[in-house]
Amino acid sequence: MTAFGEFDEYASQNATIGSFGTHTEIIWAQFIGLENDLRDLDLDREENVYFGMPDLAIYGAAFFGVVELEEVTVSFMDLAGIAFFFDLTAGYMNYNVWADVTGTSWATAYSLQFATGVLGLVSLALEHAGVSILLNASLLYILMQFGVLATVTMAESDNANTTDNATTISYVASAFGILVASAANVWYRVLDA
Repeated sequence: MTAFGEFDEYASQNATIGSFGTHTEIIWAQFIGLENDLRDLDLDREENVYFGMPDLAIYGAAFFGVVELEEVTVSFMDLAGIAFFFDLTAGYMNYNVWADVTGTSWATAYSLQFATGVLGLVSLALEHAGVSILLNASLLYILMQFGVLATVTMAESDNANTTDNATTISYVASAFGILVASAANVWYRVLDA
């Protein structure tokens, strides 16, 4: 098979070349010369693809490139950090509305939200410092989130928040935190075991 034939075969299958789908992208390619002018590009996949490597220096700055695109991933630690800040934000929003009102159960709700967010951030900081605690702390975090849901629901039934949407944000923050922590536990304790 000639170089053009091999290129046409790969190009007809996908806009990119490689077993990683969009991992390898051909930016520029020119096929010239005889078969002995072809060079092997060592890409991070099973098959080898041969391309002509022209010397275009006589035309100025030559460019022949194969760009290896890095996979963009979001780790559970990144999502956990977002969940912890979301807890603190919801707690502050509830504090901002209910701090001046005495005799309500909202103080318990926003205190528990602050405690949940701080527990998460301390666990995340320790994890970054090399102490492997985040996954175990996530079990306590899940229980605390259910406590947040219960206290916010009870506080809302006693004194409804008509000032802003802090109650809704509290529910969303707790649901997001439970989802992230549960997914991390399933991923690392069940699927990765």
